[in-house]
Amino acid sequence: MTGHRLAGYRFGPYLLNLDRLRLQQDGADIELRPKAFDVLRMLVEQNGRVVSKDELVAAVWPHVIVNDDALAQCVRDIRKALDDDGERFVRTVPRRGYEFVCSVTPVGAITMPAATAGTETRSTGWPPRTAPSIAIAAVIVVAAAMAIWQSGVFGRQMPQASGAQLSIAVLPFAANPDETWHGDGIAEDITTAVSRFRNLTVIARTSSFRFRDAGADPVSVGDDLGASYLLTGSVRRAGDKVRITAQLVDAKSGASRWTESYDRSFADVFDIQQEVVDSVAAQLVVHAVTDAAAKLSGPPASMRAYELALRARASYRQFSRDSSLEAWRLAEQAIALDPNYAPSWETLAAAKLQFYIQPYGPNQHSPEILKEAREAAQRAVALDGNFATAHAMLAFTQMWSRQYEESIQSVKKAVALNPNDWVGQGIYANILMFSGRYREAVEAFDQAMRFDPYAPALNLALKSMPLIMLGEFDHALRLTRSCAERAPRLFACWLYRAVAESQLGMDDEVARTLATMHEIYPAFTISRHMHAVPFRDKKEEERLAAYLRTAGLPD
Repeated sequence: MTGHRLAGYRFGPYLLNLDRLRLQQDGADIELRPKAFDVLRMLVEQNGRVVSKDELVAAVWPHVIVNDDALAQCVRDIRKALDDDGERFVRTVPRRGYEFVCSVTPVGAITMPAATAGTETRSTGWPPRTAPSIAIAAVIVVAAAMAIWQSGVFGRQMPQASGAQLSIAVLPFAANPDETWHGDGIAEDITTAVSRFRNLTVIARTSSFRFRDAGADPVSVGDDLGASYLLTGSVRRAGDKVRITAQLVDAKSGASRWTESYDRSFADVFDIQQEVVDSVAAQLVVHAVTDAAAKLSGPPASMRAYELALRARASYRQFSRDSSLEAWRLAEQAIALDPNYAPSWETLAAAKLQFYIQPYGPNQHSPEILKEAREAAQRAVALDGNFATAHAMLAFTQMWSRQYEESIQSVKKAVALNPNDWVGQGIYANILMFSGRYREAVEAFDQAMRFDPYAPALNLALKSMPLIMLGEFDHALRLTRSCAERAPRLFACWLYRAVAESQLGMDDEVARTLATMHEIYPAFTISRHMHAVPFRDKKEEERLAAYLRTAGLPD
């Protein structure tokens, strides 16, 4: 059999080299992240045709739901790489997708110029994969970071593009099957602590915790999460002894940059975590960052209280009636052992608030349960004024209590304490939404999703609400469809999907959506739902209710 092998595409002065998976100009590589390369390849191969956003997402992120910003960032990267500031190559077609508009010529086997092949790279703001920036390497742990700075591993400090942000994902620490809550708790505490640095982007736990497989390829994980470095580890406990290992991995090359093991008493677990955080602080100071060192909440008086608090947090994260009830029970047990440990109070507030919001029983919309949740959050803040998540949870309880000014002040405090706090950003987005500041709410949801590319499906439903109030029904429908695919039993996905479909005149689709909604929540009424949407302006509340009636939902 004979034939011609397709090795790439030429357009303008550029070559899309399929053999080396590189964008090139005159034989020189132009750095482009793998996902951006995949988007460019699909657009080039569909030259002259408008490719929808859904098509691009399905092809580049198969079996994964990502938000619109991930695709938009890839397009921005492509335009930057092509110096395409006037849409000479990639044209945006509003509400439809993108079109590659430059003429394309397929090419066969490629011969690279000897003097430049594989040796020259034109920087577009991303550090070259084969020479990671020392500024990124300096982001991590204990003695490792200083050792990296002083060693000859890199030879010299590599330049980093102006405005480049350090990024890291802390993956769940491996643990015994019956103690996954312990490994998760340690990783989450470290994530929260290092998040407080303004010059450091830390991937949210809901995204990084998707990658539990110890055998997962770090390069693929880093690419999916948009992280330059990964912190992995394990925790093994035997009686009152614990062994914790931690490893810093270069997500561009997969190489291990540092590893350390700690064999200590279980009571020293906070010291180990703090060593990790303090080391990050030390390295950031080297790079002229003046933020104060992030500090973990002080250890509880009882290590049993700490264990219960971690288990309560793990239960709450499952977001079901039974798991929320278990979180409530465990948090109260932790508080009984140590009433001065702020994280226990914050988890108790979160669990009680779920019983106010969700149809979990007679406490739904009970003023008394809301008051108890708010008081628990206030106690957490009083015990630890630097605990950003506690301020965010207080803001959330204040929002539901319709204390709008107080909630805005609390959430601003949370974000000031932890600029990377995806929880605080999400709550801020909700407060803006119910205050009628819909465009700002959409932007805040986008910001939260940048920290958390694999955010819970609920975030997609919540973001669709301000879009509906802005009249952007196409965008809202796309989000709610993705939401329903990820969480088929999450009622909010279907609720706002019905509104978007009805406003777009999709009567058959609305009928199917209403049938699904009735199966999930047969007792739904508009009047009951409006308790769960604390709008500041009654007129806006009535406008949403009108949308729901138009969709055919019962009063």
